[in-house]
Amino acid sequence: MTHDLFKAVQAQDWPQVQNLLAQGANVNAMGDEMPTPLMYAAEAGDVRLVAQLLHYQAEVNTTTDFGETALMLAAGQGHTEVVALLLQAGAEVQKQNEWGETPFYLAQDGGHRSVVQLLIKAAGHYSD
Repeated sequence: MTHDLFKAVQAQDWPQVQNLLAQGANVNAMGDEMPTPLMYAAEAGDVRLVAQLLHYQAEVNTTTDFGETALMLAAGQGHTEVVALLLQAGAEVQKQNEWGETPFYLAQDGGHRSVVQLLIKAAGHYSD
């Protein structure tokens, strides 16, 4: 069932993801290419899937072998709504990957101003 969950998330097949989670698929299962279904959904910017996975208690701060989190993946791609959901779920704003990059750095490097502003506010700093 775990393999099916990864396939459904990769295909952004929300009804199938919902069905598998309702049947008890492990929302925090580790995969080969990307550690968790949440990371796939976050990097793809799929707000609906991210929300559903979080509803089923997806662990928001799990890391890849390189220390990347779902928040880093979403921030680096400029997925503002996904970033907001992950922050609400308790994603660590200051966490660094093995290269010392934070979600803020990745968003700024990608030119994603709305994500940068959201991360600044989440970190407790405000700018004009």
